[in-house]
Amino acid sequence: MGKRSYDGGKSASSIALKRAKEMRKREKKKAPKVKVKDIGESCLLTVSAKERKSIVLPDIRHLLASSLLGNQSPDGVPRWCHLEKIGKIPQTALVILDGLTLNHFITHFDSFGCCKEIFLTRLDTVMPLYRKGQTLQELTEIPIKEVQRDELVKKHGSLEKALEVENFLVEEERIEINHNRTVEDKFSRLKLLLSPLQMIDSNFPIPQIPGTSSATWNYVFTKDVYAPVTSQSPMFAMDCEMVMTSFGFTEVVRVSVVNEACESIYETFVRPQRPVIDYKTQFSGVTAQIIENATKTLKDVQEDLKNLLPADAILVGHSLNADLKALRMIHPYVIDTSIIYNVREDRKSSKLQELTKMFLDETIQSNPLGHDSIEDSIASMKLVKKKLSGGLQFGDHLLEKLLDKGYDVDSLGGLSEAAQEKTITGNLLGHLMTQKPEARINIIASLGTSQDYEKFFPLRLRESDKISISVKKSNKSAVTKTCASLPEATLSVTHLAIESEKLAEDQAKATLAKVDQWIHQIWSSVAVHGLVVVIFTGSRESRSGLSLVEFRKVDFVDKQEIISKVE
Repeated sequence: MGKRSYDGGKSASSIALKRAKEMRKREKKKAPKVKVKDIGESCLLTVSAKERKSIVLPDIRHLLASSLLGNQSPDGVPRWCHLEKIGKIPQTALVILDGLTLNHFITHFDSFGCCKEIFLTRLDTVMPLYRKGQTLQELTEIPIKEVQRDELVKKHGSLEKALEVENFLVEEERIEINHNRTVEDKFSRLKLLLSPLQMIDSNFPIPQIPGTSSATWNYVFTKDVYAPVTSQSPMFAMDCEMVMTSFGFTEVVRVSVVNEACESIYETFVRPQRPVIDYKTQFSGVTAQIIENATKTLKDVQEDLKNLLPADAILVGHSLNADLKALRMIHPYVIDTSIIYNVREDRKSSKLQELTKMFLDETIQSNPLGHDSIEDSIASMKLVKKKLSGGLQFGDHLLEKLLDKGYDVDSLGGLSEAAQEKTITGNLLGHLMTQKPEARINIIASLGTSQDYEKFFPLRLRESDKISISVKKSNKSAVTKTCASLPEATLSVTHLAIESEKLAEDQAKATLAKVDQWIHQIWSSVAVHGLVVVIFTGSRESRSGLSLVEFRKVDFVDKQEIISKVE
């Protein structure tokens, strides 16, 4: 009779497997977890699209800050989730995917075989308006609270001096423009700029406020970065002609821009996206034949205007809010002749045609074939220049009455010419290096992202040997580099760009399956209990993004790896 083993006949491998299972149970108990709060629950993709809400990028930043800094996070506790066993998180991996939207994930769900197995926390995410670097900027920029600001000023004398010493502070990118030209205005043109409250009250398109719905979800900025506006900033008058398309949409079909000399510098017809049901020829001057010959799309025009306008441009127009809405664009510096001229007793705005006749003694919009947007642009520019030469009260009955009563009307309205201070903010990467000097940060990107990544680090940290920035020729090589460098990283950021051509109907399935594999490769390289966050950043056409959040679980580790640890 054979010799019985001490364990009642069980093989060594079965014992090891049993121990592995026990070890897995123990690991599960001490593993970090993401507990989604009620706010987060309402943003999950399991909620119907009609009822579902959205988180915003600062919500993801709060999560990243908590995973990296624990209770020392300057952002405090995330509003949408709670992290359990936060001290057990060995590393955080962030994957940013430019060009992918929530719709890509939902429409091609079967192409994401790995992601749908790994990530159970899938959150509808509203992305910021399209601007280069905006995603990474919002994920790293931490606003300085008033209490902290006061402490820094007390300690260093000013925020500017604190910037030279504190590693977690960074100066926001800004552009300075010196036009070196003489402006013959009787008063500063800044006095005519609409304030943010006036823009809201006059229904101008403005950036979305986090946590709210907005009609500007698919709008773009006129520039990626703006320069401070000054009394020498150039003015450009704009006018658009619109038609009515199917489902009652109003679409732009002609765009005209003139400079301060009233010279036409941009003129184009635009091909509408939908079938035209009313050309409004008596107003627009546009006919079916003109539309048929148009080659420019709205996206083309948006790019043209972004390249045309300087970073401190002042846009001029009459009821300019309607033109910007038709263009689906947002601009911060505007002068509107329908607002700066007030000649009616009921305070309602006057027509451009009336103002032009009254103050310029010129006749416009008399052509029976319809309006001319160049003519209207020139009229708006002349009216603004006329007011700048006549005084702030010119063309405003109320201000004229106040002036007669002795009021100092020059002190009213607009922006002051005071020097603008540096905009200094906190920085997540700087906070991490300050609180955890041993931490390592790796940023790996593909060439298509075209980012200056150093600007996202505080100046004092850019030469640190604990920070690595690599830009690879392709998405595939960037993923390979990420996987190889993950073992040493506290924070790993992988930034990939998916070309729109690769997402065409005949290529989308294969492209997204490849993206799914890249995500799986990175996931498999992350340490057990590491946090993995994947962000679909949306596209120029859509701000509807997606955030996938999950901790690397023991269950996903190869059995043999566990068995080897207990043998």
